[in-house]
Amino acid sequence: MYLASIEWYRGWLRSRLCDEQEPADAALLTRTTIRGKWGEQQLTLPVEGGRRRARRLPPAERRLSEHDDWRHTHFQAITSAYGALPYFQYFAPYFAEIYASGEKNLLAFCTRLHETILSLATLPELTEYLLRNPRRLTPPEDADQFPPHITILELLFARGPETIFYLL
Repeated sequence: MYLASIEWYRGWLRSRLCDEQEPADAALLTRTTIRGKWGEQQLTLPVEGGRRRARRLPPAERRLSEHDDWRHTHFQAITSAYGALPYFQYFAPYFAEIYASGEKNLLAFCTRLHETILSLATLPELTEYLLRNPRRLTPPEDADQFPPHITILELLFARGPETIFYLL
């Protein structure tokens, strides 16, 4: 999934901690919502041949189009929306590298973004720790500040290593 929502990552974490069903395969989704001072904005990945043609192809064969320099546009939108958040300067170079890579395969591009998010938020390590040391954790006071349909990037750039506590 393209920069999945906070809600999707909550489902991902629950599936790891509680043996629940994993969230629906989101590899087919090419949209995300970011939130800035101007309000919410949809970012959509352009797929070669359009959405109808892409749906007929297996996910591994779907390719990204280079229409309208979307890589630059998307990264600039993310920078404008989240550039002032405390962890942006630390994590942005990882995402800039992915956008600049020129990856053409949709699934590989989205997988690389997902793995980067997991790594930066240390979710696999913290999940393993919580499985070995179960504790009752309460969500932070300002957890409602992050709407569930917004991309996980907002939470990651705002809270950094505390991201997992907002997902629990």
